[in-house]
Amino acid sequence: YKSMSIFFKIFSALFSMRFMAFLLLLFFVAIGYATFIENDFGTQTAKALIYNAKWFEIIIALLTLNMFYNIKRYGLWNRKKIPVLIFHLAFIVITIGAGITRYVSYEGMMHIREGEMSNQIISDQTFLQIKIHDQQHQYTHDKNLILHNYNGPFSFLKSNNFSHNVSFKNNNINIVYEDYIPNVRDTLLIGSGGRVIHIVMAGKNGRENFYLREGAAEQFLGINFSFGKIIPGYINFFLDDENNLMIKSPQNGSFMRMADQFTGQVFKDSLQPVMLRSLYQILGQSIVIPNYYEKAEIKYFSDENKKDQELSDLLIINVINNGKTKKVELFGDKGFVSVKNKFQIDDLFFSLSYGSKYYNTPFYIKLNDFQLERYPGS
Repeated sequence: YKSMSIFFKIFSALFSMRFMAFLLLLFFVAIGYATFIENDFGTQTAKALIYNAKWFEIIIALLTLNMFYNIKRYGLWNRKKIPVLIFHLAFIVITIGAGITRYVSYEGMMHIREGEMSNQIISDQTFLQIKIHDQQHQYTHDKNLILHNYNGPFSFLKSNNFSHNVSFKNNNINIVYEDYIPNVRDTLLIGSGGRVIHIVMAGKNGRENFYLREGAAEQFLGINFSFGKIIPGYINFFLDDENNLMIKSPQNGSFMRMADQFTGQVFKDSLQPVMLRSLYQILGQSIVIPNYYEKAEIKYFSDENKKDQELSDLLIINVINNGKTKKVELFGDKGFVSVKNKFQIDDLFFSLSYGSKYYNTPFYIKLNDFQLERYPGS
């Protein structure tokens, strides 16, 4: 009888009007504060701290159960109470719809050119995509990550820290979070470190500097580059046997040496020496390689993501395999399917990336015609 009495007391407290009013107040305070967070730190941060938080989901679930219980307890089926009934049913229907969107469906963007069709969506969510193999068997996992750069008074609600353990054929693998830098910019410290190529491109905000270290594959202003490994569709840089810097372009292009106005052609898929301090025209973009450094170190910092800029985020993780640790830097962002970072530890091959991923829909959408009309003042 004592346990039953305690149960009924807890039940009465959870479904009391006082507790429901408290939940509603907490709900409105949370979404109100989320609006300020979203305005100052972005949608991703608002989702991480509030909208996708477990405690927020529990509040909504308890409110929904309260709505169901109050319909029965107060007999809201009565004609005189229809306005109150409609309020309760509307909240329940909205919650059910939000639950389906949250747990069953997926959101994203589909890019279609005029006259073409597509069945691929780039996910709205970001993932740490993990692939591990030993040339015989493979392990794959997509870990959904909602990272944020909020450091205000409620940052304790959601930490970016995570770890992912994998037991793969007698190998104890642990992937551990180290740091997250949103809207990442880089700067170069010359004199220590490894090989780095300095790349200058013409962006929407004028001259923009980028740095590509050996062994990396990255995207700058929509153009894919790699240094030290050949990737189809990329502008590939690598060193020949005499340590000369070479270029391999996926399309024909041209260059002009700025010192003496000497011009030449870049031929598709051919190996050619890089002409430093020359203006390349490749893939519709102006590219200059001012310098190549034998020893340089790239440092990263967070910058303001101004309008029309395409700044990626940087996720830094440590991959530990049987006691051996490798630090891995992954560039990516929502709406951006990033390049796989491939490396080897002992006899295992790893392929990691951070950002959005592709979903294949069971149908195709074809864009027959596209028209853009501009109105005065728009």
